[in-house]
Amino acid sequence: MGKPRTISFDDGSFSEFRGEVVIVGVVMRGNDTVENVVAGKVTIDGNDSTTTIIKLVKETPQNMNAIFIDGIALGGLNVVDLAEISRETGLPTISITRKKPDFESLKRAVDKTQDPQKKWATVLSNGPLLEYGKLFFQFSGTTESGAKLLIKDCSRDSLPEGLRLAHIIASGITRGGIFG
Repeated sequence: MGKPRTISFDDGSFSEFRGEVVIVGVVMRGNDTVENVVAGKVTIDGNDSTTTIIKLVKETPQNMNAIFIDGIALGGLNVVDLAEISRETGLPTISITRKKPDFESLKRAVDKTQDPQKKWATVLSNGPLLEYGKLFFQFSGTTESGAKLLIKDCSRDSLPEGLRLAHIIASGITRGGIFG
């Protein structure tokens, strides 16, 4: 197959828990070639991260092999639905984090948002939390071994390079004041 082409999403920084935050998607070939960068916005603690990711992937001209997302939520607690993204795009969708999530704390935080039952159901629907090296991940649209292979093929150290770059770009945009 050669090097997989992936798109990796992360959100920018925000200090207030209202409004919108920028998300950045980095399209990469393997772990060393950036082919495109896309951006959008999601509502902080809202419910539009899944539809925004689907829209950005469908509007991206490159044919991709997988989607990586930094964690299971963007914009605070705007929880992504891995199965819906995978179903709508036809691509394996993998959320990755370096730190093991504390699901008890997450549940307490979700309970303070709008429509907490639906949001928590989405958290649970994302499947079991699995470990790969120093990473934790959940996935849809592939097998566990397929997800691990994608992570391996797209990483330089442990984290897929596209996620690392999406984080740097999104943080730079928001901390740099471009979107104020």
